[in-house]
Amino acid sequence: MKRLALALCLSLALFGCGKEEAPAAAAKVAAAAPQPTGPVQQIEQSLAALRDNDVGALMAAAVPKDHLAEMRAEYDKARAEPITDEDRKQFDESVGKLLADGGVDSMMAEFEPKLAEMKAQMPMLIGMGMMVMQQGVQESTELSEAQKAQMGQMLTGLQQWAMGTDFADPARLRQALEALKAGVAESGIKSVDDVNALSYEQMLAKAGPVLGGVKTALSAYGLDVNAVLASVKPSLMSMEGDVAKVKIDYTLFNTPLSMETELTQKDGFWYSKDALAQLEAEKNGDSGALAGAEAEGEAAEGAEGAEDSAAGEQQ
Repeated sequence: MKRLALALCLSLALFGCGKEEAPAAAAKVAAAAPQPTGPVQQIEQSLAALRDNDVGALMAAAVPKDHLAEMRAEYDKARAEPITDEDRKQFDESVGKLLADGGVDSMMAEFEPKLAEMKAQMPMLIGMGMMVMQQGVQESTELSEAQKAQMGQMLTGLQQWAMGTDFADPARLRQALEALKAGVAESGIKSVDDVNALSYEQMLAKAGPVLGGVKTALSAYGLDVNAVLASVKPSLMSMEGDVAKVKIDYTLFNTPLSMETELTQKDGFWYSKDALAQLEAEKNGDSGALAGAEAEGEAAEGAEGAEDSAAGEQQ
């Protein structure tokens, strides 16, 4: 099962080149390593890497070196497992089908009858989904009133986008499948064996084309991922010792939004406090520590929301 998960995941999102390209791939990943900088600048580095489909640079900016080393070890361990017939079958029935000559036509013939059925149901499904999400936000005990208001605005934008997008349009689906096929094809991956041949550096260095394909596929439904990323504007709110608080303004579904996040400095670099706590908990196999860190973060956010609300009332 690990082999199958690795194969499918890499084939759809992370991919590489031939073994003869390993030195160049390793050099590219090494060159992507960021230099120590401030919290806002490091967020901007991650955003730039994601906009450029540079997964190596993104990982280097977002994940501490010791955790990257652990990821490499896990990756190599998974590669060492034997490929099973079931792995090959499932790959061929998914990624292999898409890459085959006439693959998009074959998949469209399979999906189009289902699209016709789905079209009549979409308004009801979207309405029900929005009701569930809105209720979840209002009943949340983890969100402050200010955060609930922000989420409400985002959900309004989401509803407008969803209601205005024809998800059952065969032309949109074909465009999305063509984009995914182009991205995977650019990687040179044609089988599970090709995935298994990738070194960690190759996988990171060549992840970009598929990521670009996914972005293009989403644009078929009116989602411009790079436009959203370009709208993100981080600004420093406070910094004390190894902890910084950053405000992030962004636009999603034509709705201006903002959030606050805490970053922790480690070895001269800045990382999301929550993400770092999760990585440390996974490293130590300590689910209790992870739950405690999450609870601490939620309590802090609730206190901040209460302070903001009180300040607003005073004004």
